[in-house]
Amino acid sequence: MFNDLKPYPEYDDGAPVGWRRRRLRTVASLLVSNVDKLNHEGEQPVRLCNYVDVYKNAVVTADLDFMPATASSAEVERFRTRVGDVAITKDSESWTDIGVPAYVDYASDDLVYGYHLGVLRPRAEQLDGMYLYLSLTVPSVAAQLHAAAGGVTRFGLSHGDILGSSVPVPPLDEQAAIVTYLAHAHQRINRAIASKQRLIEAFSSQRSMVLETAVMGSELSGERWSHAWLGDLPAHWKAIRLKWIVAPITQGWSPQAHAQQAGPDEWGVVKAGCVNGGAFRPDQNKRLPPELEPRYDLEIRDGDFLVSRANTLPLVGSAALVRSPRGRLMLSDKIFRTRVDETKAVPEYVAAVFRTRSSRAQIESGATGASHSMQNVGQDTIRELLIPLPPIKEQREVVARIEAESARIDRQIDLALREIALLEEFRTRLTSDVVTGQVDVRGVAVALPPIDPAEAFAAPSNAPDTAVDDEELPVED
Repeated sequence: MFNDLKPYPEYDDGAPVGWRRRRLRTVASLLVSNVDKLNHEGEQPVRLCNYVDVYKNAVVTADLDFMPATASSAEVERFRTRVGDVAITKDSESWTDIGVPAYVDYASDDLVYGYHLGVLRPRAEQLDGMYLYLSLTVPSVAAQLHAAAGGVTRFGLSHGDILGSSVPVPPLDEQAAIVTYLAHAHQRINRAIASKQRLIEAFSSQRSMVLETAVMGSELSGERWSHAWLGDLPAHWKAIRLKWIVAPITQGWSPQAHAQQAGPDEWGVVKAGCVNGGAFRPDQNKRLPPELEPRYDLEIRDGDFLVSRANTLPLVGSAALVRSPRGRLMLSDKIFRTRVDETKAVPEYVAAVFRTRSSRAQIESGATGASHSMQNVGQDTIRELLIPLPPIKEQREVVARIEAESARIDRQIDLALREIALLEEFRTRLTSDVVTGQVDVRGVAVALPPIDPAEAFAAPSNAPDTAVDDEELPVED
């Protein structure tokens, strides 16, 4: 399927004979929605296909959780979704997020397009909607929209920018062949990616088990005692509350910051996700506007112990130890800060404890919030956290064991991630070569079984790995 592709037999001005490069205004109409997320009295209830629904999904399907809102009768009539549309992101805080497409495979009387979206409606006699979606994913085509996006802190496209962009347009029968071929190709590649992702999940579970076993002293022989929250512990280990080994807890400041990451010489405010995964991530920050004076007392320093006080339930209470941070990063009000008393505990050990099942259970039981997407924990929940505490020497041994085993597992995860990146690069390059006519897939496509393209492009497949011919896919030695 991948190895036998050849160029078209004849080209005219760099394109296969019979193909044309056409501006979008000649092959599609454009709608730009003005339906906002608010509920207005007197309007009818609707569901919104929003920016995020398009940005995060290759295909808009009935399975998505659409936001409820209201719209006027005229707006519903004008901006109701249609199968075959291609929605694109029209405005964004980053020019690289402009023009991201999604094929629309679901329509309903109450489903309308939301603000910040442009909707391309192909003319059926000239252009297939799924082919248009694929063409907009090609880097050379997307670059036109990126280059046209205007703005400084927020970027956007005008009607003219969108309709003035051009795409390669083969005859309709060749468009259908391209869609069929790429649906099968993406399905195979996605299956290979899903296999690598399952491998990463298995390695991640192994790493969690290593941490859990080491921190709870499960592998140590000898007498044990049982604690209601922590379970069985070695007899000489203690169970204490975190407040006895840390300094008073403080939190930061969240000014109205820019969405962009701060540069090396600029001040930034860390995001709530800067401690996700148990490691401090300094790149998770927002640039402080130059007209605002930084709070030097909130600058993050080596040895700070940071805890997320607001996030989704699985992430709230995530903690990380800061080592050798870049300068000019400030604490936000979504992050607690304390320091571990190193005469009583090893900071790296305490950070590991936060990732155990018992710590997560305590934190999640103390979380509050009306929204599932945002939960909060108070300082008391963190201070009163019960943790196992072995002697200092054993804490260091636990940390060393976790670091050694984690390094070994991380090497395997990194290898799988590199292979996924290679597969994704191959998928992008293949799509570009096919859509731009660099290779001829008509002969291959005609021999392929029927397939639902929307289903194939919607999400990575979880089909059995035996369906993948690994010899045809790129691998890293």
